[in-house]
Amino acid sequence: MTVKIAEAETKFYQCLKRFDHELATMWNNHRDLVKNQGMTTTLTNLIENRLKNI
Repeated sequence: MTVKIAEAETKFYQCLKRFDHELATMWNNHRDLVKNQGMTTTLTNLIENRLKNI
């Protein structure tokens, strides 16, 4: 049982690291876009609200 818990924790932290990296990449890409070609404020707010619920 202890081994399974350790495996689950390892997988969790791997996924968390990947998620954080992907999220940072998304925000960097968003900031680099020209103002009129970026995500709308509504979409940005929706993403932020969803992330708060995770």
